Amino acid sequence: MKKTTNNKKIIRYFVSGFKNLENFWWTCFLFFISIGFLLTGFSSYYNKNLFWFINNQNIQFFPQGFIMICFGLIGIILAIFLTLVLLWGIGSGFNEFNKQNLYIRIFRWGFPGTNRCIDLYYSWENVLKIIVELNKGLFFQYIIFLEVKEKNKKKYKIPLINIGNFITFEEIEKQISALSKFLKIPISIKV
Repeated sequence: MKKTTNNKKIIRYFVSGFKNLENFWWTCFLFFISIGFLLTGFSSYYNKNLFWFINNQNIQFFPQGFIMICFGLIGIILAIFLTLVLLWGIGSGFNEFNKQNLYIRIFRWGFPGTNRCIDLYYSWENVLKIIVELNKGLFFQYIIFLEVKEKNKKKYKIPLINIGNFITFEEIEKQISALSKFLKIPISIKV
């Protein structure tokens, strides 16, 4: 979360969503690997080396070449989809905490269509606490949530940062302590 606006009444944090250098790199990597699979499959079909540095005379078209063409096509389709997601800025937006008008606004961009932008407003008194959870996967990752209650007394956890961003615990401490002081709500840490 990058802070873009900070005065005594309004804090706005920018959320980058899917747009980051790592996702761009993986999209390019997937595209070029898929092209390699596709060209290797077609060179086994034509019995010619389309790559000057790869000798594919030992690859038969059926089943190896055919499977390589299928993998190449699937990879290219997935790379095109990821490129569109990057261009559309899926998941990007901002979190606005407005003490002047007593509301919290969560704005995110989604897929194109009638519901492209997600624009949520919450009343200041419906905010209960800030939750920090440790996501234990391949890499440890901390996620910041804002817990709010609706009119029907149901509680919701709204993520405030990118799920894929890796942030150190010190940075999380600074962000949530500043936000907790501004909102005057408690912090809950779940490990």
